[in-house]
Amino acid sequence: MRRSYGVDPRNVHVVSNAAFLGSPSADHSDPVGTGIRIGFLSNISVEKGFMEFFDIASRLRERGVAVEARIAGPVVPEARPIFDELIGSSPHVQYLGPLYGDSKQAFYRSLDIFVFPTRYPNEAEPLVLHEAMQSGVHSIATSRGAIVEILGGGYGSRI
Repeated sequence: MRRSYGVDPRNVHVVSNAAFLGSPSADHSDPVGTGIRIGFLSNISVEKGFMEFFDIASRLRERGVAVEARIAGPVVPEARPIFDELIGSSPHVQYLGPLYGDSKQAFYRSLDIFVFPTRYPNEAEPLVLHEAMQSGVHSIATSRGAIVEILGGGYGSRI
């Protein structure tokens, strides 16, 4: 900020996105015998890694892993053709659309692992990782922005 905007560093206070979340949820669903449940939630764009999510789900199934994959969020117009193709050829992936409030919390609680393979060049501190971990979900994400620091507490892994 000092270089870009000439702001005196003494006037800068860093606040994590985690400051905007409520109390952690103790209600993580855990149905028995359903296989591994993975999920992705974001604006669905090439940069946010939705294609990698489909690839991960397919590779798990190819290796004989019983996987339930769920993807949620609005699809950006540029990604719509490839998203429609992938969702149409991936019966093991369920698209839930954009989620908010209680529906979003239920989504996180239904997962074993939240996967966020973002390639977004300006990724900073994705709120979705905080939300997933707050819901008791293990998270795996690429190493961009502050993701290393977010997952460094032992609740996730970076890829």
